[in-house]
Amino acid sequence: EGEEPCATALRELEEEAGLRAGQITKLAVMHEVPEFARSVGHLYVATDLSEVPTRREEGEATMSLTAYSEAELRALVASGKIKSVTVQAALYHYLEHSGRVGSAPSVRAVVRTGICLALAALAGAALAARAARR
Repeated sequence: EGEEPCATALRELEEEAGLRAGQITKLAVMHEVPEFARSVGHLYVATDLSEVPTRREEGEATMSLTAYSEAELRALVASGKIKSVTVQAALYHYLEHSGRVGSAPSVRAVVRTGICLALAALAGAALAARAARR
């Protein structure tokens, strides 16, 4: 508590994913359902990654992370296998940050319907960890 979102992202990335970021860039602040909940997510993309030992808390010990290529993530979202709006929103923001959002028709279609899209590092590895658990 009281920790800055970027510091939380870096800590969670190390603790849960076993990765240390050489650089971290904030992509967005997401209010999942601002009309009904006060949940706020801070979305980052981490680069220049190196492996470090994980420090998972009890309940996180059995958690596993799965790496997907951008093409695999797009296919999983387009096929409906990834249903999480948070993951979809993260993918959208990552693609926008990378300058590739226009090349993904399924991403544009979801945004037009008012559901944001996505990839990766909500407050560190929290987003990736959540996606891997589903």
